[in-house]
Amino acid sequence: MPTNPTFYIETLNKQWHKLSTVIKRQSTKQFQQQNLHILTSTKPPTSLQQIIIQINHLLEKTQTLTNLPIETLSKNSLTYTNFSNTVNQLHTVHSTLYNA
Repeated sequence: MPTNPTFYIETLNKQWHKLSTVIKRQSTKQFQQQNLHILTSTKPPTSLQQIIIQINHLLEKTQTLTNLPIETLSKNSLTYTNFSNTVNQLHTVHSTLYNA
């Protein structure tokens, strides 16, 4: 058993880095595959409110896992005038998660 405190600190740092990498990878993967997919591929007759609820659920879950401030969608996020801004917002969150 090593008695050098530096060994334990280095081991802890390595384990922390591995955990951080796994969390980052999973949150990015989950966000990318689910939120953007729901938004861009949902077909009628799914209501806009149902889509917003699904995406907000995933955004809240991502926020809980990452402790990043993530803004949820409003009831007007998927209107014609706001749709491109919403897509950009989700892409920004995805980029933030990827680069974190």
